[in-house]
Amino acid sequence: PVADDAAFSLTPLWHVAGKGKAFVDQQHDVTASDVELAQREGFQSVEHLKRYTTLGMATDQGKTSNVAGLAIMAAVSGKSIPETGTTIYRPPYV
Repeated sequence: PVADDAAFSLTPLWHVAGKGKAFVDQQHDVTASDVELAQREGFQSVEHLKRYTTLGMATDQGKTSNVAGLAIMAAVSGKSIPETGTTIYRPPYV
């Protein structure tokens, strides 16, 4: 069988503006506005963002929240996610 490859484009959707709070980390009640505030206050390092907002410090160690939080940080700082960086996970995670 042969399939024609159709051109497509994916658009990541990390944050949608709305009236209520946009929670990024449900366990520590970190919102998208908390991440944006951290960037406005000069926290450029993702490790500083983590400590300032407590993003990713709950029992899941950021497994459910870090990607969205770092993507929002990247967007408000005008960088890509790889340029923004990632946090350091504790063992047993690599």
